[in-house]
Amino acid sequence: NTELFFAYTTSTSWQTPILLEIQNIAASTLDNIFDYDHLLTPRFEFWGETVDENPVGDYDYELTQYYSESFTVYSASEALNYIHQFDLDDYSLIDDFTNLQLFKIIALKPTLEEFEIIGDGENYDVIFDSVNKQVQIIDQISGDGDLNDFDLITVILSYSYGPVSTFSEIQLTQTFHDGYISDAEATFYDYLTISFSYSALSGEKLFEEDHQTITSSVTSFEYVEFNRNPSISTNNKLNSEDSEMFIDFEIFYDPYNVIYEADIDMDGKKDYKQEIDVDKDGRFDITKYGIEDPENPENIIWYTIIQDYVSKEVIVDKTMEEEKRTKWFDIDDTAFADYELNIILLLVSMLILPLLLYTLSTMVFPDVDYWAQKSVTQETIETQYVRSHYYSIRRDDDLDGYTNTQIDYERSDTVIQYDSIDYEKTIIAAKPQNVFSFIGDWISMNARGLLGAPTDDLVFNNLLTEEFSSDRASGNTVTFPAGWTMLTDDTPGGIMNFTAYYRIADGSEGSTITVVTSNAEMTAHTSYRITDYLGIPEIGATVTSISAIPDPPNLTPSWGAKDTLWLAITGYDIGQTAISAYPASYTDGRNDRSDSVNGVGVGIARRELNAASENPGTFTLSTSRR
Repeated sequence: NTELFFAYTTSTSWQTPILLEIQNIAASTLDNIFDYDHLLTPRFEFWGETVDENPVGDYDYELTQYYSESFTVYSASEALNYIHQFDLDDYSLIDDFTNLQLFKIIALKPTLEEFEIIGDGENYDVIFDSVNKQVQIIDQISGDGDLNDFDLITVILSYSYGPVSTFSEIQLTQTFHDGYISDAEATFYDYLTISFSYSALSGEKLFEEDHQTITSSVTSFEYVEFNRNPSISTNNKLNSEDSEMFIDFEIFYDPYNVIYEADIDMDGKKDYKQEIDVDKDGRFDITKYGIEDPENPENIIWYTIIQDYVSKEVIVDKTMEEEKRTKWFDIDDTAFADYELNIILLLVSMLILPLLLYTLSTMVFPDVDYWAQKSVTQETIETQYVRSHYYSIRRDDDLDGYTNTQIDYERSDTVIQYDSIDYEKTIIAAKPQNVFSFIGDWISMNARGLLGAPTDDLVFNNLLTEEFSSDRASGNTVTFPAGWTMLTDDTPGGIMNFTAYYRIADGSEGSTITVVTSNAEMTAHTSYRITDYLGIPEIGATVTSISAIPDPPNLTPSWGAKDTLWLAITGYDIGQTAISAYPASYTDGRNDRSDSVNGVGVGIARRELNAASENPGTFTLSTSRR
């Protein structure tokens, strides 16, 4: 809630005329000093009774003075042809004014609109007679805006210098710009000091009444019914004593920052209203009321500022919990599996005891053993609906530019809504079964239990990643079974394949897979089973080189800094080469090789680290290889 004021300049700011709204400035006394030290050169220099005119390019500024007189045409007989005589009895327009010319004729309509009368020979003819000190205005078209339809007509003369003036302007030249302010930044804070002498008639005070008194019953004036404004009069006669006149609000270019300008109380000073829509939602957030600064008409004093902000915000926070899964559990096979009832095979097997036992088992045991695993992932959605209202009134009662009183009101309402969504999943997987595999699995599980090893069934995986290297002959390709997704398939140097696939286990993958090469090649491969995973694996760009210290690439995964399992992998030609060292901080290194000069090798090690990116160190080979 702090107002900021900015000073700025453009490349042409210096070309804007400097307006001096003071009457009767003596041109001979005018001095312009730049940056306190440099006295600027005018076009006309006064040396006592002598006046010298400097040539173009030798002066820094030019003074232009203006003289204006206003009149009103009341007579219908003069509505189409009016001669105004200037009130300059003591001066000659020929001898006392230098470079005199008619500048403009401005007419003010009863509706307070300005209109310029131009002597174009089509609508108006304007004849300026400097010898007789008069101007003649001839209206060529009757009825389209006769001279007696205007409330006021002002004639403005311009000249280089003269004995009297209404206002003056200083125009800086290109010579000044090039000599003093060509570097706008370096001269931004430099000042131009203007000094002069002027004369004014003090006059005699006749009467004074402000707008409140003159419109009250105690006023010493009687109103005149004559009025040309069609909004408050009929046939130039005021409709009533209570008729009011105002300037229609004018909307400027920005629909989100509207300034209304009017003289509401008709006291000759502008009143302002500004409405600002900060967030451009169609509702004004700031309303300001101001008046024209009596000491500086270019400045506005904002005496009331109302801030009324209403905001609505919706904040959504979604949290996905890690997936929770059960262990694999055996389910009733009778609903899915088949039982083989073969009478002929049963009769034949009676002659052979082992075959009889097997045949009987097929009638008791289902041909497929079904297992299942359940998992649930919970998503929590927290939605906050925040509605805030801020209202403030600031008052500058003494119009000194500083706040005298301020009232603030602020309120915020928050409604929080929680939604919980459970995503449940059941995986059913199966494996072939007979009495012999059943007994074998039972013995294996108990043996592993006695040794303290995990007793989980290895068929039911959660995630399998496969790194696969094969020696490459011309045109060799590597094909994985359906359901596997490729991470990379590169051909380093065109002499071998380096391939990596993964699969999210669903129970249909089986305990083994078969990877096919289009040619008969020697291969080396490594498999990983990863449980309690989250997301989809990502891989860095394969780097190809001939080196004894292959260097895996850097990887910046899309999920950012989280607990991550990093795998550093290398594949190389000539399977007789062994890995002697793995990247620093990586453990459980494996080196699978087809131990032959025609073979290949693959090395892999792992690291668990919470980081946004990881760049593994190097492997070390027994000799340099591609």
